Amino acid sequence: MLQLTISQRKFWTDHPSLDVFQQELKDARTEMDRLLQDPNAKYLDVTEFGDYFRDHLFHQHHPEYQQLLTTPDRVQNSDERQVGFAGAVGEPLTDHRRALELCVQWSSHEMAKTQEYKRYFAWHRQYDRVRRSIGTTNENMTRWTVLRDRLQQPPSQVSTATMQTLSSLLTPFSRQPKKRKQADGGVAAIVFPSTLQTKMTRFLLSQSEDHYGIQGAYELVDAKRRPMGLLLPDGNFYLWDSDRLPEMLSMLHALGEHPQEFFATLGKKWNICLLCGHGLTDQVSRDQGYGPTCAKILRKAVVAVKR
Repeated sequence: MLQLTISQRKFWTDHPSLDVFQQELKDARTEMDRLLQDPNAKYLDVTEFGDYFRDHLFHQHHPEYQQLLTTPDRVQNSDERQVGFAGAVGEPLTDHRRALELCVQWSSHEMAKTQEYKRYFAWHRQYDRVRRSIGTTNENMTRWTVLRDRLQQPPSQVSTATMQTLSSLLTPFSRQPKKRKQADGGVAAIVFPSTLQTKMTRFLLSQSEDHYGIQGAYELVDAKRRPMGLLLPDGNFYLWDSDRLPEMLSMLHALGEHPQEFFATLGKKWNICLLCGHGLTDQVSRDQGYGPTCAKILRKAVVAVKR
């Protein structure tokens, strides 16, 4: 059975079945229904919120606002001047300017101090908590289902020749030399091009010190570094996307049986070096399917396997 990381094992232990999530979801939805019966729920609508808090309460606290709008050009104090807001610097303070100041003052400071808004804010904080809880529970249900499928998925078997070739070619990231293209070390990852779609999709097979709690395992990820599969040291291969399994097994078999031909054929086809992922820029590299530095690494690996 496929092993899990420490966090995955804890997650699996804390949630032994889907019943746990379904009960959490039921409780959260019951709480959400209760919150939506509260009068404050109507203020979730932007229009309702604006009509009440920005208009109704504002007019209650500043009844003078409507009067100021009736005489917008009237100068309140000829000695007081505007300072760069809603008018040029140095112009007299008008009723229109004062009305704008009241709006800004209300939205920025006064509204949050009213009892009505404090009650709404406390309610909204509960609403956000429950809403996030429902979203998190749904995500955890999906995560749990994926883990269950992975644990129940029977592995495919990769040949000993393939495992030996990978062992000779791949070096864990932590042991990589500072200069990635030094020929005396292995490569960090191998590119596996997938052709199930119209465009080529890259998958990277890399070795780390510790994958899923298993020393020396190889992890398959896509171009965005999302986990796609796992190859264990005993040759058991798990691929999360079963549609790609025949293609991946075929490429892994070809890699083990004829590594140089594997890199040459696919490198020429896609014009990239599968050992480093770089494009083939000169004619010699394009002719052989990989660059000169990677060619040294490949020859050394092939010799090591034949021994």
